[in-house]
Amino acid sequence: MKSIFKYAICALFAGLTLTACSPEEYEGANGQVPEASQYADMFSVTVDQETNTATFTFTETPGVTPVWRVDGESYSSSTTFTKYWRKKGEHFVDCYVKNRNGMCKEPVRKTFVIEKTKMNGFGGLDKESEHNLFKNAKFDTRSFYFADDNWAQIADPALTVGNDGKSFTLKIEQVGGQRWQGQFALNEMGIQTKAGTTYDFSAIITSSNPITTNGVKIKICQTDDDNAILMDKDFKIKQGNEPQCVYASELTGVDLSNAKVVFDFGGTPAGTEIIIEDFVLMETQYNNVEMPIELATPFDYNDSRNVWKQFDAPGKYKETTWFGDAGWADMGVTINCQLEGSHHKIVIPETTVNEQWHAQYSIDVELPVAMADAYDISVCVSTSKELPGMTLKFTEDGNDDNFFMADRVSIKGEHVWKYENVKLPVQDASKMRLVMDFAGAEKGTEIDIYDICVIKK
Repeated sequence: MKSIFKYAICALFAGLTLTACSPEEYEGANGQVPEASQYADMFSVTVDQETNTATFTFTETPGVTPVWRVDGESYSSSTTFTKYWRKKGEHFVDCYVKNRNGMCKEPVRKTFVIEKTKMNGFGGLDKESEHNLFKNAKFDTRSFYFADDNWAQIADPALTVGNDGKSFTLKIEQVGGQRWQGQFALNEMGIQTKAGTTYDFSAIITSSNPITTNGVKIKICQTDDDNAILMDKDFKIKQGNEPQCVYASELTGVDLSNAKVVFDFGGTPAGTEIIIEDFVLMETQYNNVEMPIELATPFDYNDSRNVWKQFDAPGKYKETTWFGDAGWADMGVTINCQLEGSHHKIVIPETTVNEQWHAQYSIDVELPVAMADAYDISVCVSTSKELPGMTLKFTEDGNDDNFFMADRVSIKGEHVWKYENVKLPVQDASKMRLVMDFAGAEKGTEIDIYDICVIKK
């Protein structure tokens, strides 16, 4: 879809560094500097919303050349050029003209809009679908409840409603650190759901800071009954200033006659600005967009019972690497981990055959484990390239038959391994080994193993 935007004449902004050239600099100058308004129709901006690319064009005119200044920053004197934006937003270009006498002082300003953000990952469901229950929903009955750490109510955050009436920007200056201390609700939306079917959900959240302590709670339930729940999930916002799709698939349907959506931002860093947009909810049967496998919610790395956390420090663990060729001969390569807090970052040194155990990397720790003790375990992984198969095995060091788990999955981007109430099956262990196998991974693939949780129950 392409759209052409009309111009608006505006005063030159204060501090513009462009100045008119003196007549002495041009041969044959006569002192007559052109007016941009006389050439307004010669400037055009066309936006291709499919590619997020704007094309700037000036119709060539004898004796006059253009000068463009986009968003008050970049310059161009070309008669035609293009510029790409990844994120959606409103933009402007100030259009000047110059001739042999100099450059005009007053520009013509043209404004244009990039309608959608090009997501780095999954971009969500089709919000324009006729089956999107948010498409005709009501968004104007809103409420807040924000409290400090002692549950004393505090001021609501500043709220800006988008032009579509369905997107919201919150500026959170203060909020308590606990769940339900930072509530924002969209009430009486008129959305109806039913039992006996399933639903898919997505929305886009952009936060100026990561929100990882509690994450963002999103709850869809009956307006007058908080216990009639379609969805109740926590989503960690991993990066600041990067749009992230939060989603859920195959939610078990319940009978709701008038749904509300409740967000909770308890634990969000002070001063965080949050944008919520692109709401989609539809029956799974109508969703034609392939959704990524929904990530499990990892256990809390900072839980005081996490016995692994003590080993995320230099000198507290030992690394072992073994890569074998197709004939199982040692390839003689080494992986050196870069430890950054709870993140173990590695790079695959060589490509191996895609056969389990040909690309092993292990982290050994002096962790005693008793057979009688149960553990909750989670490990988060992100990768720069697809892994055809990654194996995770947490075993007694020196006894490969005495392990908590040994599973292999393919990974595109991210994965969370999660196990509850697991025990060692053979005997007590004096120390443990976390074995990972990346057989088939491409050389140079960057892998981040992070927030390892081994919580003793």
